Amino acid sequence: IAAMYPDMEITMLPGAGRSNVIMADRGKADVTFSQAALTAAARDGISPYTSKVTRVCTLMNIQDPQNFNVLVRRDLGIDSIDQIREKKMPGRISTGPQGGNSEVYGRWLFEAYGISFEELEKWGGKAFPSTMDGVIEAVQNNQADIVIWNGSGESWHIAEILKSMPFKALPISPEVAAKMEKEHGFRPALLPKEYYKGQIADADVPTICDWLEILVPASMP
Repeated sequence: IAAMYPDMEITMLPGAGRSNVIMADRGKADVTFSQAALTAAARDGISPYTSKVTRVCTLMNIQDPQNFNVLVRRDLGIDSIDQIREKKMPGRISTGPQGGNSEVYGRWLFEAYGISFEELEKWGGKAFPSTMDGVIEAVQNNQADIVIWNGSGESWHIAEILKSMPFKALPISPEVAAKMEKEHGFRPALLPKEYYKGQIADADVPTICDWLEILVPASMP
């Protein structure tokens, strides 16, 4: 695109979905990408936003499902997110890039299970953001027990961490999926067992999904 339109300024930043909504609202970007749940949160002025965003329009919903991945080390013997709460597991959760959708959605999801990140710290655990390379490094250095990622298909960084540590995908319960749908607009989905050559699951795993959207300022003709 840059070669075809040399006068167009293109900025690519991992984890910018949250700030992209603000950029469009303030007229600092003509076209931005974000995800449907973040756009809705901005519209309603709920966390992570502190006020309602009113000058943004969705130009297009790409309809490319962004599946939620909650991966846990197999050697921990955890089969559900409920067990993390019941055992008050001091888990170290890698939430991906600072300000990205995985970080925001991870907080929403765990709160839907009755686990705040602040409560997790009282148990001796923590949730921490990092770059994709940082996620890999944390796993390799035994500094992460749980990896959260929201995106389309398979991710290179998850494929990479599986080379050094076995992980499995945790299911999202029907009750929590319904709550996430009601509060944030997620939809029930399945992580295919074929992902990552079958390393994270023996059967399709119940999860939730979101969609990528193209946003523009409401003032655009």
